[in-house]
Amino acid sequence: NSWIAAGAAAFNGGDDAKAFDNWTQATKADPKNVEAHYNLGFWYLSQQPSQDLKAKTEWETVVKLAPDSQFAQTVKQHLDQLGNSSATPSPSK
Repeated sequence: NSWIAAGAAAFNGGDDAKAFDNWTQATKADPKNVEAHYNLGFWYLSQQPSQDLKAKTEWETVVKLAPDSQFAQTVKQHLDQLGNSSATPSPSK
C-alpha cells in the first residue's frame, strides 16, 4: 500500500504530520487496513505527550481485524505496557 510506505518514510524522516496524514488516508481508503492501524498506534505513542488511549484504540482495532497476525501479536504485548513502548512503526516496503 503506497499510503503505508509513504507514511513510514515520512515517520522515519521525522515528518510526523505527513506520516499521520498518510496512515489516516490508508484507513479511510480501507478501514480494515491492519498495518495502518498498527502504525497509527505507534504514532500516537510517539507524540509528546503520548496519546495512550488513542494508541490503545488503534491497537484494539488491529487485534479485532486480524487476531492471529504478527501485528496483533506485537500489539498484545504493548497493550499491557502502553507507557513503556517506543515508537517503531512497520518498515517501508
